[in-house]
Amino acid sequence: AIKEIKAHTGAVFTLHASKNKLIYSGGEDGIIKIFSSKMELKEQIDTTKMTPFKVGVRAIDLDDNGMMIIGTRG
Repeated sequence: AIKEIKAHTGAVFTLHASKNKLIYSGGEDGIIKIFSSKMELKEQIDTTKMTPFKVGVRAIDLDDNGMMIIGTRG
């Protein structure tokens, strides 16, 4: 079944499904959202508070230790 959720204010630029069954989304709004496999929001990270620039999250990946690596535009 398809489930639609309102996760970002603007375009979603990237999605990442991890080995630990979490789904990461990043968007134009500079927010990273982490969902369970059932699309329940687990955590939210606001990257706009980390820089004085307006950033959009363009890429998300995890290294072998689970460290999140992000690419931004801004």
